[in-house]
Amino acid sequence: MPPFDPAPCAFGQVVRDLQLHDIVPSDAVQPTNHRDVALFWTASAILILNVLDGVLTLTAVHAGAATEANPLMAASLDWGGVWFMVLKIALVSFCVLLLWRARNRLLAACGLVGLCLVYATVIAYHASGLDVVASHLI
Repeated sequence: MPPFDPAPCAFGQVVRDLQLHDIVPSDAVQPTNHRDVALFWTASAILILNVLDGVLTLTAVHAGAATEANPLMAASLDWGGVWFMVLKIALVSFCVLLLWRARNRLLAACGLVGLCLVYATVIAYHASGLDVVASHLI
């Protein structure tokens, strides 16, 4: 293969010629069967619930109605709310990506479903304490 020389073509042509499937195999990203579709939506739900958990946690902690139970995340709260959210989203997204890439293994698929159930429980716990948080905010 000759070395890459962008001079003969415009930058736009180089970008148009670069396709995602040249970099990442399609089966690693796109769901291919019903089980993969279900796991894709489960992984998506985990990411959404994680963000919601972060926002609700920040709200409760700043209102003085709660403390962070996770020691790692409690330490990141000292850096500020933005860094707390960045770390929280990055760590959970990385773990979900690892589980997604190994989704054909039973343990990884169970891990995705189990993690989604854990986050749903955490959100239900947050919802049960919204009246306490609201009373601290007023």
